[in-house]
Amino acid sequence: CAGKNYYETGSCKKCPEIGRIGTICGLLACFLAFLSLVKIVIARHPRYLNSIEKFTLYATAFNLQAKMKLLVSFIQVVVTLQPVYGVKLHPDFTEWIHFLELFSFNLLHYAAFPQD
Repeated sequence: CAGKNYYETGSCKKCPEIGRIGTICGLLACFLAFLSLVKIVIARHPRYLNSIEKFTLYATAFNLQAKMKLLVSFIQVVVTLQPVYGVKLHPDFTEWIHFLELFSFNLLHYAAFPQD
C-alpha cells in the first residue's frame, strides 16, 4: 500500500490519525486531575475523609472490582467475536450490543500504530 495506508486482512486501510494519542493523553490527564482534586479536598477538609472511607468500605463489601472484571471480560469477548473469530451473530443480538464497541480496549488502534 502506498501513502498513509497499511495492509490488513486482504486490503489497504487508511492509517489512523495521530490525534488519537491526544485523546488517550487527555483522558489520562483528566483522571490524574480528578485524583489530585480528591487529594486536595481531603487535605483541606478532613471531615470528608470519613465519607470517602465509608464509600470505600461499601465498595469493598459490594466487591465492585470483581464485578467490573467480569463486565470488562464479557465486553471484550463480545466485541472480538466477529473480527477475531469470524463468528456471525444474529442481527437481533448484535443490535443491542453494538454500543459495546465503544468499550473496545484496543490501545494500538488508538495509538495510531498499524496492526498486522
